[in-house]
Amino acid sequence: PGYATYGATKRGLPQLTDSLVKELEEGVQGYDKAKTPGAIQVHNLSPGMVFTKLLLDDSTPELRKFPFGVLAAQPEEVAADLVPKILETKSNGGS
Repeated sequence: PGYATYGATKRGLPQLTDSLVKELEEGVQGYDKAKTPGAIQVHNLSPGMVFTKLLLDDSTPELRKFPFGVLAAQPEEVAADLVPKILETKSNGGS
């Protein structure tokens, strides 16, 4: 009911990204390296605090007094900032 799953996945995604990049670049031990048409890139996006339902779910009235609007960006703002950066990325494994 709390943030255990959220926290575990947020911390685990950089490791997963690193592992996938290595497998794409070097192949997987014991398997032939796959050749794919086009380019496959793996990245990890972690934009920081985003003002979403998750941020407010399970919060207490005391937590709701916290100025989320000052520290958290709206999803549309995050997307407007990140999408152009994602589309211009040419290397693999960035975050």
